[in-house]
Amino acid sequence: GGGWLEEDIFIAALQAAERGYDVRLLSDLIATRVDADRSLALDRMALHGILATTVRQMLLEWAVCLHEPLLTQKVQQLLS
Repeated sequence: GGGWLEEDIFIAALQAAERGYDVRLLSDLIATRVDADRSLALDRMALHGILATTVRQMLLEWAVCLHEPLLTQKVQQLLS
């Protein structure tokens, strides 16, 4: 929190990927200083294996990976 996507977050994400971390960005929570640079920054990060996702997608993925149908159903109800 507190950084611009195309500046602070971009540099931190690249450094983390370089160190071997699996980096996922919650793109709906990250602001850009310049709106036109948003897709450019996300595309550049994708070239380095950094994936952009949303809070909704992350919650659904988490619920499905736990293999608990009741939890998955509750998460889907919360998000709908």
